[in-house]
Amino acid sequence: MSHTPLPWASAAREGDDFDSVVYVPGTPYEVCQCFHASDRLEDREECEARTHFIVKAANSHADLVAALEAILPLLNEEEYPQSRCEVCGWPLVDDMKHGCVLGNCSYRPGDHNTEEWMRISRRRKWLQAREALRRAKEE
Repeated sequence: MSHTPLPWASAAREGDDFDSVVYVPGTPYEVCQCFHASDRLEDREECEARTHFIVKAANSHADLVAALEAILPLLNEEEYPQSRCEVCGWPLVDDMKHGCVLGNCSYRPGDHNTEEWMRISRRRKWLQAREALRRAKEE
């Protein structure tokens, strides 16, 4: 999102019933447009809804990053040493037949609803949120 200034806005192009645009208010910059080839009201409303959704997603990016930054520390997850699986925390081995290898968890334990299974499920969600935050900060 850093390549185009925020916030964005959307509107039907003035004088054009077939085109909705996403633009940067107060500038001549149009980010994108949505074109529909019919004069049906449903098509125009769908086009306007699409541009509105694009605007809403772009403008909420900073809020998403702030929320992830606030939530992740509350989960009290720890970084595991490199000798342990990032997902389950078990020691890494050389062969997947015997457990987890670097970058590939064997997803132990397999029994659902055990305390260990719940811990690993929470850990997986934390890792996903951490990755989402990393990607969001890159944009």
